[in-house]
Amino acid sequence: MRRAHSLARATRRTALVALLAGLATCLLATTARAQDPPALVLPDTLLVMICKQACDVVSGTVFDSLSDAPLSGAFVVAQPTGVTATTDSLGRFVIASDGRVQQLTAYHGALDELGLGAITATRPRDAVEWKGARIATPSLPTVWRRLCPSTPLVRSRGVIITGSARLTDNTTRLAGAKIMAQWTPPPSDVGGNEPTSTETLTDSTGSFVMCGVADFVEPSLVALAAEAQSSVVTLPADSRPVRRIDIVMAPTGAAPTLVRGRVVNEWNAPLPDVRVSIDGRDGEVITGADGVFRLVGVPLGSRMLSIRRLGFPPALQAVHVVEGEMEPLDVSIRRTYTLGTIKLTSTDTVRRERAEFERRKRTGVGFFIDSTTLQKARDMRTALKAAPGISIIEPTTRASTAPTATDRDRAVSGAPTASQVVFELRGSGACRLNVYLDGVFDPANTPLFTNTSEFAAVEVYARAADVPRDMIVSRRQTAYGSRCGAVYFWTRFGLRP
Repeated sequence: MRRAHSLARATRRTALVALLAGLATCLLATTARAQDPPALVLPDTLLVMICKQACDVVSGTVFDSLSDAPLSGAFVVAQPTGVTATTDSLGRFVIASDGRVQQLTAYHGALDELGLGAITATRPRDAVEWKGARIATPSLPTVWRRLCPSTPLVRSRGVIITGSARLTDNTTRLAGAKIMAQWTPPPSDVGGNEPTSTETLTDSTGSFVMCGVADFVEPSLVALAAEAQSSVVTLPADSRPVRRIDIVMAPTGAAPTLVRGRVVNEWNAPLPDVRVSIDGRDGEVITGADGVFRLVGVPLGSRMLSIRRLGFPPALQAVHVVEGEMEPLDVSIRRTYTLGTIKLTSTDTVRRERAEFERRKRTGVGFFIDSTTLQKARDMRTALKAAPGISIIEPTTRASTAPTATDRDRAVSGAPTASQVVFELRGSGACRLNVYLDGVFDPANTPLFTNTSEFAAVEVYARAADVPRDMIVSRRQTAYGSRCGAVYFWTRFGLRP
């Protein structure tokens, strides 16, 4: 009888835990759209029914500081009680534990790709309640100091590539292997578009760290050693500052093997008539109705698999060809849709500008004025006074300048004219700053005359050396030369999400 009673209590307890998880999910969903959602609160009646003694309710978020984004779907484990939870789309979670939670550990696929495995947070000492717990990856400057102590981080920008070099038995790691990387800088980089390369050696454990790779590029890597080497593998362009790749090196004279797999679309339906090839092997094969392909005689080592089909963008995927029978590959490609004369580039550009603005703001380079400060300022001149390294001066000659034909045209449309400029912005070395409006060079200095309520933000770079590489333009798009700094004014429309 007592055993049946205990079993019934355990069944009710399991049901209540499930109910708690469902309630937490509902609470998270209802606040997902709020800019600053309220703290999650669980009914006392549920806590009394779930916990035998005092219930320890812990809530918080899991955050990837390197990508500046929450980690949705992260698996959170409370220690030492072992209670678990999964984060929602905003990276939030809530845990109700029958015992006191001392530490939180989060697991996620993105953490595995970064080589972190898991991240933890420890309860503050003497904390009665643990609300707003934050489980986060270390920031880029912190990671850089640990992994790249001899390489300076320039303007908080750069990419670290980590990984390992192993043989085709998929277990033996190779020490002293040379890892070489090459990439073409983006068009905005200073110094042109000549290919740039760097190299490093694997340590005693076969691991390597490569620092200073340019961001937003597709680096190609190859591993070389006296007794083995890999083919060239290319990483797709990515905004993440820390990336990982494990390279498989084939011994000289290793026998080729079979690579097989299946190609599917975004709905996981098999795709026929797909042309599949792999570097190091001549020719290509075509998938059948089941989307399956077989590549015979493929050399071992890390290689690039090529997928091509009419109506789909070409796809490249790194494949590690190892000894023995390989598991079939699953390759997914997405169709390209053409909408006639409809163009979607403007929406994509706006979103990209907002994302890049937030990224620049996180670097700590330059001075940023947000909409709150702009609203409080009497005018733009007052708002700009807080920016360090710049001076606001009265022009001595422009006030008496006669209106030009361009000025008269602007006057008709209500835009300010060059003869109306009442102050100038000068940066390092008294160099007059170039003015940009929503990313476009504005020689008329329009923002200096516009009501501050029209703007979402201003970013100021007093020195030319501080201007981010992705915002450097040609001399023809500057009024005072590329040696001067710049001020970027962003309207609410131009910086909308």
